[in-house]
Amino acid sequence: MKISKEIKIAIVSIATIIAFILGANFLKGRNFFKPETTFFAFFDNANNLTPSSSVFFRGMNVGRVTRLEFTGAENPRIRATIVINERLNVPKNSIARIATGDLFGTRIIELVFSDERDFLRSGDTLIGEIEVGFMDEIATQLLPVANRIETLATSLDSLVMTMNAMFNEHAQQQIQNSIRDLSTSLSNVRNLTSTADRMLADQRENVNEILTNFAEISNNLNNVDFASTVNSLQNTLAQTDSLIQRLNEGEGTLGLLLNDQRLYEELTNSATNLGRLLEDLKANPRRYVNFSLFGRNRN
Repeated sequence: MKISKEIKIAIVSIATIIAFILGANFLKGRNFFKPETTFFAFFDNANNLTPSSSVFFRGMNVGRVTRLEFTGAENPRIRATIVINERLNVPKNSIARIATGDLFGTRIIELVFSDERDFLRSGDTLIGEIEVGFMDEIATQLLPVANRIETLATSLDSLVMTMNAMFNEHAQQQIQNSIRDLSTSLSNVRNLTSTADRMLADQRENVNEILTNFAEISNNLNNVDFASTVNSLQNTLAQTDSLIQRLNEGEGTLGLLLNDQRLYEELTNSATNLGRLLEDLKANPRRYVNFSLFGRNRN
């Protein structure tokens, strides 16, 4: 039987299309000759995960992500449909973790099996997690620094604006005037210093004489026997203390006068009577003095 040219072309075309489809799905990780198991995982953030992202278990590609969709209206979450094309018994409570697959930041799903002895069935749900990658950690660490740099840049911008406002024409004129006044003040200080130097030079001899006098006074003070002086002063104070003690105890005439109350009263009375006598003598002198140039009156 002879096959026509048209049939041959059709057969070749169909075979090419089938090979292309099988090759494309093979590159996507889909294998029509292996059994497939479908699981679901929910995430709050897809973190750049895309359909056709690979699924790995212990470093081996075991499946792919076939679909990403939102679930819920008020607080939507992302549901990922995961197809496993290997004969794997996935334990319950296993984790589907979004991770970084290479240095270019390609996102993958990494399966982390639990220690459960019961296994999931097709259509069950895995626990969704997002791994904090190296770049994410660096970004987290650098975010406060970036915020500080931004704040610093804002402050520098404000400072530059303030400096521009300060150094306008009027401010520059004021600065120049201040510098001129400062120069004048420094010149006056320089003149005052020169005058003081000349005055010190003129009075140098007097100053030297004063210093010499101070030196002599210091030498005289050094030569004074302070110990003997202090001892003499202590002896004098001791004798004074002994004298006061004797007076308090009534020794001697002065002590008796100080401590004998009766003697004090008699002396007081005598002094009073003597005062009265003197007053009467002044008032009536003839009562006490009676004399005559021609002799006594013999009446």
